[in-house]
Amino acid sequence: MDCKYIVYLFFFCITYFPLAAQEDKISAYSAEQELIQHIEKSSSKERILALCLYQEWAGHYNIRPKKLDDFFKELERITATDKEFKRFVDFYKRLSPTMFIPEKDRETTHKKMIALYEKTIDHYLSVRDDRFAGMCLVHSGFDRFMLGDYENSIENMLQGYELLKKAGLEDNPVSPKYLHDMALVFIFFGEYEKVVELMEVSANIPPIDINRDIQQFNNLGVAYLALGNKQKAEEAFLKVIERAKAHKVNIWIALALSKIASMRFDERKYEEALELYEKASPLIKKEESPREYAENALHIAKIYLKKENPEEALRYIQLVHNLPFEYTHYFGEKQQFEKYWQFYYEVNRLYYKAVNNYKKAYLYSDSLTVLNQRQDSVYNILRVQLAREKLNVEKTQNEKNIIRIRMWAIGVVALLAVVILTLLYYINRIRRAKEKAEHLYRERIMEEEQRKIEAELHHLKNELKQLLSEITNKNTQIEKFSAMLKKLKEENSPLQAEEIKLTEEKLEDLRILTKEQWTEFRDNFYKINPSFAKRIKKNRRLTESEIRLLMLAKLKYATKEMSAVLGISDNAIRVTWHRMRKKLQLSPDHSPDEIIKEVLKKK
Repeated sequence: MDCKYIVYLFFFCITYFPLAAQEDKISAYSAEQELIQHIEKSSSKERILALCLYQEWAGHYNIRPKKLDDFFKELERITATDKEFKRFVDFYKRLSPTMFIPEKDRETTHKKMIALYEKTIDHYLSVRDDRFAGMCLVHSGFDRFMLGDYENSIENMLQGYELLKKAGLEDNPVSPKYLHDMALVFIFFGEYEKVVELMEVSANIPPIDINRDIQQFNNLGVAYLALGNKQKAEEAFLKVIERAKAHKVNIWIALALSKIASMRFDERKYEEALELYEKASPLIKKEESPREYAENALHIAKIYLKKENPEEALRYIQLVHNLPFEYTHYFGEKQQFEKYWQFYYEVNRLYYKAVNNYKKAYLYSDSLTVLNQRQDSVYNILRVQLAREKLNVEKTQNEKNIIRIRMWAIGVVALLAVVILTLLYYINRIRRAKEKAEHLYRERIMEEEQRKIEAELHHLKNELKQLLSEITNKNTQIEKFSAMLKKLKEENSPLQAEEIKLTEEKLEDLRILTKEQWTEFRDNFYKINPSFAKRIKKNRRLTESEIRLLMLAKLKYATKEMSAVLGISDNAIRVTWHRMRKKLQLSPDHSPDEIIKEVLKKK
C-alpha cells in the first residue's frame, strides 16, 4: 500500500472525534439527568441514537461508576414501554462498564472489550439475533485493528457486515456508525472498492449524527480518488460541501474545498486551486483547527512559489510559524502531524531555493530527508506487514470460500438427491395410483361388460328356450296330425280326401324349420356357446347339415326330435351321424356326445 493512501485514512480519522465532540447533541447535556429527560420525550429511534451517542461521548469523558449505574436504572424505567429501546439498553449493559468507562491504558481497554464482545456475540448468536451479533463483531474488529491484529480484524468486520445486512441495515438506526467504522479500517487496508460499497449503502440510510452525515461523502471522495475516478471523487466532495452548508459546519466545507483544490493543483490549474484554497481560509478557525489552518496556508504558499512569487509565498509561510499544536492522541493523529511536517519542510525548502538561500534550503531538505527516512523505516515495515496480513486475510477468506463452495456443492448435490428421490417416490406413487385407477376402471368396464353379456345371454337363453318350446309344441302337433292322418287314411273315405290333403299340408309346415327361424336359432346358439361355435366353425370338413345336427345334440335333442325340427327322417339323421364318425375316424359305438368332444379337440 502506498504511504499517501495510508495518509488518506488518517486525514479522515483525525477529524472525526474533535468534530463529533463539537457537533453531537449529546455533548450539549451537562448531566445524565438532562439526557434522561430528553429520552423520555423522544421516539424509540431517537432514544436509541441518543444512547449510542452518549456511549461515544462517555468513552472520552470519564464518568463515575455510580453515575453510570443510576443512568441505567433510569433507562430501565423507560424501557418498560419501549421494547425496541430495551434491546439496545440490554446490549449496552452487557458491554458496560468498560465501554463507558475505559481503562487508562488503551491496550488494556481494547483487550477487555474484545473479551466482552466474544461473550456477547455468543449470547446473541444463541438467540439468533443477527443485528446485535453483527454490531459486536464490527466493534471487535475495530478493537483488534487498534491492537494490530489485522487478520482477525478484517474477518470480524466482514462477518459483522454480513450479519448486519442479513438483519436489515435500513431497519437499524445505528447502521451508519458501523458502516463508518468499517470504512475507516478498509481505507487503511486500501480496500477502496469496499469503502465505496459501504458508503453508498450509508448514503441511503438516515444519518446517526451530523459528522457522519458529512463524512460518509468525504470517505467516498477519498476512495474514488484512490481508485483514480476523479469525477466521482469531486462529486463526493461537492456533496460534502452541500451537507456541511446545510448543517453549518464550516470546517468540513473548508476541508472539501481543499481536497478539490489539491486535485486542481495536480492538474496544474494553479489559479483555480488558489481560488479554492483562499475560499477555504476564512472557514478554518486557527484556534480550533490549527493544523488544518497551517496546511491550507502552506498550500497557498506552494502555489505562489509555482507562480514564481516568493514574497507572497513568504507571507503565508510566516502565518504558520509558532502555531500551538496540541496532541490529543486520536486514531491516526500522529501520522497526520508527520504528514504535516513533511509538507512544512518541503514548502520551506522550495521557498529558500527560490530566493537562492541554498544553505537554509539544504537544512530544510536535510530535515525532510531525515523525517522521510524515519517514516519510510516505519511505513516500509507497515507496508510489508499490511501486505502480509492482507495475503493472510485473502488466503483465509479463499480457504473459507473453498470450504463454503464445497459445502454448498455438497448441499446442492444432497438437495438434488433428495429432490430426485422425492420426485421418484411421488412419480412411483402417481404411477401406482394411475395403474390402480386403470385396473379399477378396467374391472368396472369388465364387470359392466360381464353384466351386459350375462343379461344378453339370459335374454338369448330365454329366446332359445322359447324357440325350443315352440319346437316341442310342433313335435306335439306333428304327433297329433300324424295320428289323425293315419286314421283318415285307414278309413279311406272319399269324403275325407280333402281333409287328408289339408292335414298333410299342415304336417309338412310343422316339420320344416324355416330359414329365418334356423338363422335366429343358430345366432342365438353361437352367442350362448361361443367356444363351441368357434371350434365347429374352424372345422372345415363339417357340412352345414352336420353342424346343425351337432348343435341340436349339444342341446340334448333326441333323434326323433332332431328329425322333427329339421324336417328329415330318422334314417337321414342316422346316416349323417355315420358319415361324421367316418370323417373323424370313430367307431360306430361313439355316441353323439363323444362325437362332439372329438370335434372340439380338433384345431
